[in-house]
Amino acid sequence: CTDIGNGRHENQDNFYLNGIFDNVKKKKLLSKSITFKRNALFAVADGMGGQSFGGYASKTVMRFLKSYFFKNISDFDENIELCINAINSELCSEAQKTGTKIGTTIVLLSIEKDKARVYNIGDSRCYLYRKGSLSQLSKDHTIAEELVNMNILTPDKAKKDYRKHCLTQYLGLSQDEMLLSIYKSPEIILKKGDRLLLCSDGVTEKLNDLEIKKLLSEKGNSRRVANKIINKVLDKNVGDNVTALVVNIEDTLKDKIFRRFICYGLIILFLTALILMMLFMFNKK
Repeated sequence: CTDIGNGRHENQDNFYLNGIFDNVKKKKLLSKSITFKRNALFAVADGMGGQSFGGYASKTVMRFLKSYFFKNISDFDENIELCINAINSELCSEAQKTGTKIGTTIVLLSIEKDKARVYNIGDSRCYLYRKGSLSQLSKDHTIAEELVNMNILTPDKAKKDYRKHCLTQYLGLSQDEMLLSIYKSPEIILKKGDRLLLCSDGVTEKLNDLEIKKLLSEKGNSRRVANKIINKVLDKNVGDNVTALVVNIEDTLKDKIFRRFICYGLIILFLTALILMMLFMFNKK
């Protein structure tokens, strides 16, 4: 779900739903949903608000993701750096042609069977909600976060520090500025009932962790929960574009195997009982 927000004339955010993305540039509210069985790829990109061509940058991310991974994401971990570098080269080339700055953040969630991994550049985030607990799986690439890592700022002070908006990494960085480095999370083993949120900083600017946790704890399908998050942000008069992508894990391969094992076990038990009963009746005769 994405919205242009209350203070912008253009939506420079974009999202990717396992091969589906849209031209969100002028739309007030756009909401989509999909169902997936085994492997899936989700992403949110936030074209940098103060930069020109932010919408172009975020849509370029989605086009490249589809061209690289729509048919097969099983090799995602091996090819993500190739894809990211290709996107970055495209944006740098366009910036050189137009003589302007072009940039975007990106956060990706790759799911293969019961395993997931998060990748990000910039300050778009991914959260995991599991059994009442909320954890951030992505890593902010901001000056404020760097100061936290150096013990100069506490995490609480960093949330209010103006440097939380100053990115140290984003797509569109030329090699002359800095070496591009994508963050890769540890592998996550998914469990039934897990809920994941990918979002742009328009969401996290207005909602704190407690508010996000409360919204993710509410019942409903992923589309409904994403809409609730967007509406909550809009109620706070957000001046930025806002995007929230919610992924519900309603079943896992482990659960399916267990159910299949129980089903087959019951069938074998029934057949065994039937054979024993027939043998008993035959011997009795």
